[in-house]
Order: sequence, then structure tokens, then C-alpha cells
Amino acid sequence: MKRISGIHHITSIVGDAQENVNFYRDVLGLRLIKKTVNFDDPRVYHLYFGDKNYLPIDDISPDVAIKGFAGAVFYSHFPEITAEIMEDFLGFEKLGEEGEYIRFKSFADIGNTIDIKTTSSGRGITSLGTVHHIAWRAEDEEDLLEWQSLARERKFAVGDVRDRKYFKSIY
Repeated sequence: MKRISGIHHITSIVGDAQENVNFYRDVLGLRLIKKTVNFDDPRVYHLYFGDKNYLPIDDISPDVAIKGFAGAVFYSHFPEITAEIMEDFLGFEKLGEEGEYIRFKSFADIGNTIDIKTTSSGRGITSLGTVHHIAWRAEDEEDLLEWQSLARERKFAVGDVRDRKYFKSIY
């Protein structure tokens, strides 16, 4: 069975771009190094951050760098189906259940943990302070095309490959 290694990135919706910049600068110690517009909605910014020398985060010295995130919590309208997809399609290992949550883990070093709340949270609403999407890692374009094919075989609604200039993706 093919397995996803983990999370590539998490995109969230913020209300005030300057407040976002202030948080990354004043709390995390990073600097705004690039501002672009959203590929799908040019009224929305994509903000990129780096170190005090304006180097991208990937170039920051490992002893002071933010390494990434452990994972995410899913609040799903259909938690049983979401859990089944995590395990049977994406290849995450189910580690166990505690309280109202099921924990899954991939084989990656970071961005490898997903907790799913076991009770339905209802249909999500796109709004400030919410996660827009969580993107999974693909090793390369060939791997991305394999995942696209597997998703289509399962009758998941998946579009064509989109070139995001810095990476390619499917939605």
C-alpha cells in the first residue's frame, strides 16, 4: 500500500495581514521576505517569512530554526469516513483512541500526526481564523501523479495538477 509521508503545509485564513506580520515578526522572530497574491483569488495575499537576514526559513541555522509542526487536529462532519481515509487510503497508522479523539501517525519526522475528533463537528464554514486546507507531501511530480490517479480510482473529486511556481499540487 502506498503511504503519504505527512503534511506539506497548512494554509489558514487571517483577517488582518499586518497583524499576521506582527505575530511572525514580534513573537516568532521572523521577517516578511515575500508577499504574493493568491493564485485563485488575487484579492488575498500569500505571505512568506524568513530570518533576520531575510533568508527563507529553509536557510535558517538548524539550532535556532522553527523545524515545523507536529501535526493537526481534524474536526470532521463525517469523522468515521475521515478516519477510514487516513488509514486505508493515505496509509497513516492508527495509534489509538483517547477521549473523543483518534490519533494517526505517518512515517515522517515532522508533520506526521493527525488527531480526529470522533464526534461530528457539523459542516465547516470558511471564515477568519479557520484552516483553508492541509496539503500532503508528495516526493516529486511522479508521486503526485500517482496520488492523483489513486484518488480518481476511489472516485474522490480531484482536479488537474496545478503549478504553484514553488511546488505543484492537486486539490
